[in-house]
Amino acid sequence: MSKIVVLSITYAISIFLLIVVGAYVRAFGAGMGCGPNWPTCNGYIIPPNLTDPKVFLEFIHRVIALIPSVLVVLTVGTAWTSYRKDRAILFWSTVTGVFFLAQVLLGMLVVLWELQFVTSASHLALATATFGSAVVLAVVATHREG
Repeated sequence: MSKIVVLSITYAISIFLLIVVGAYVRAFGAGMGCGPNWPTCNGYIIPPNLTDPKVFLEFIHRVIALIPSVLVVLTVGTAWTSYRKDRAILFWSTVTGVFFLAQVLLGMLVVLWELQFVTSASHLALATATFGSAVVLAVVATHREG
């Protein structure tokens, strides 16, 4: 498998896992587990009260978000350096990169604005769009190889 196929599939899976963890955060009412602080958690990089389930869940959600953050940079970077002539890979990698960046910024606003409904719902909607674009990129990249 080519590098772009591996990266795009791994990136799509990581987005899915992040959405699942985000659903647990929401279901357990842990969205403000780190307080109205971002990017820190209750003022700490690693909060001392990780035994509190709400702090733990919200903190883990943020830590897991680092995985697709790294993968999106690698995926978009690979597309732009090695697949510049493939418009579909270039387009979908750029779209998913822009969506992910917007998702991170929206996640920050969800925390800073203390879980207002519109920002929380938008965060989930954009997460779904980000996942969808990542899946399309993975399918396009896989199809190009085949």
